[in-house]
Amino acid sequence: MNLKNKNLILSAITLLSVFYSALNLAVLAFINRYLLNITSGEYGLILYFIILLLLFFIASLAFRYTISLASQNYIYDMRLSIIKRILDTDYHHTRQIGRAKLIALLSSDIASITNGFVRIPEILQGGLVAIVSFFYILYLSPILAFSVFIWLGFGAILCLYFIKKLYNLFKQHRKNEDRLYKNYETSIDAHKEFSLNLKRAADFFNLKFRLNVQDMRKNMLSIDFYQSLVSNWVSMMTLGAVGLVIYLSLGFELLDMAGAVTISITILFLRAPLMMVLFAYPSIIKSKVAAQKIKSLELAAYKEEFDTYKSFDNWQRIELRNISFSYENKLILDNINMRLDRGECLFLIGENGSGKSTLFLILAGLLKPSSGEIYIDDVKIDSSNIQIYKNTISAVFSEFYLFSDIENDAKKWFELLEFRAPNDSQIDPQNLSQGQKKRLALINALLENRNILLLDEWAADQDPHFRAKFYTEILKLFKQQKITVFAISHDDRYFKYADRIYELIDRKLINYLS
Repeated sequence: MNLKNKNLILSAITLLSVFYSALNLAVLAFINRYLLNITSGEYGLILYFIILLLLFFIASLAFRYTISLASQNYIYDMRLSIIKRILDTDYHHTRQIGRAKLIALLSSDIASITNGFVRIPEILQGGLVAIVSFFYILYLSPILAFSVFIWLGFGAILCLYFIKKLYNLFKQHRKNEDRLYKNYETSIDAHKEFSLNLKRAADFFNLKFRLNVQDMRKNMLSIDFYQSLVSNWVSMMTLGAVGLVIYLSLGFELLDMAGAVTISITILFLRAPLMMVLFAYPSIIKSKVAAQKIKSLELAAYKEEFDTYKSFDNWQRIELRNISFSYENKLILDNINMRLDRGECLFLIGENGSGKSTLFLILAGLLKPSSGEIYIDDVKIDSSNIQIYKNTISAVFSEFYLFSDIENDAKKWFELLEFRAPNDSQIDPQNLSQGQKKRLALINALLENRNILLLDEWAADQDPHFRAKFYTEILKLFKQQKITVFAISHDDRYFKYADRIYELIDRKLINYLS
């Protein structure tokens, strides 16, 4: 939403709040001044009262709708912003956050903030009614208004204590949700393993999931208790204020019975909006906790545009100079030096856990090395041009996401990769084998028309016939099209088809074959 529209909505809210408050005061004054003293036959007063109520209804509806419009616009912007910030956040940082916490953010936190903003109209409307009602009591009797203020202020002190307890309970509830979403993730991802080993499944269910759910239940019972405590406490204090007004009015002759009844009706009129505020306030607390949780994840700052168009098209050489990488104080790669020349095919080999995938991600620009630099020709890759560098690269990772929508110009790649073309542009990945999924992932990568292709053990799940075709024919075609290939491979019988081979041994990179 642009600034002009925001200012327009803010101005409308301000004007409507004044109009709504004035009508609220007018309804109160009309009841106390005319209806309490009405006599038979004064039908004109009833007509005026109905008109006043209709105006009050229209103003109330317009006020709430305008606030709701502002809230929904904010929620719309927030949802776009959160997803864009996740997309812009460094891959290594999102991996450190973890999928469970990100899912909790996208489901629980956004829902909490949304619910909090939806309740804002209730709080503003209830707050305005409460303020107008108090000033009306102040107009009728300053002494009684002061007495009611002291009485309700005493109740508010205890309410603030209860609300603080609620805030801490909601923070604990949010931590419990992180654990619960992690349990959900495990129950789905490990379903095959649990199906084969019911003891492991039972241990997970009883020793982890059940305990977390029990903590959630205990926490929610405490939240419900304090919410009920707050609402019933305010209800009691409001009714107590009515008794206080009648006692002071008649016992100390501050007002006659009619005046005491007028203020009592006003206080009872005040009770409903106060309860509305109190019922809405926990949602605001929960949304505040959710906002703090989102802030603690330290996602990338929001920027509206995507840097999708620039890339290094005419590069001739990529160099990794003195690259080292550590994770959780453990050295993974040590002083790596490597070069890729335009159009060549390089293989990377090494034992499991040697750091091949880490080097792969650094070369892709997804992991920032702990030290060292990447150069493309004479240009150093840094934060100012890292996205341009990434726009030059396509990759099929060992753990990849399969996009099911296929572009129209994919036919030649379907034929080359022996993949049966669908009747439409949609493919259901559930019906594909792992080898077929990898072929489709490679087609998606090739359709990006980039001149660097990174493959992490791509041929491992292919049948012997197609594996041979990949190394003997497809890699040759890539070379003819000036596509630079960097592939992690263990297929030693096909090493002869690489221009050069690097090997990772003890965190060091050596030339296996020149």
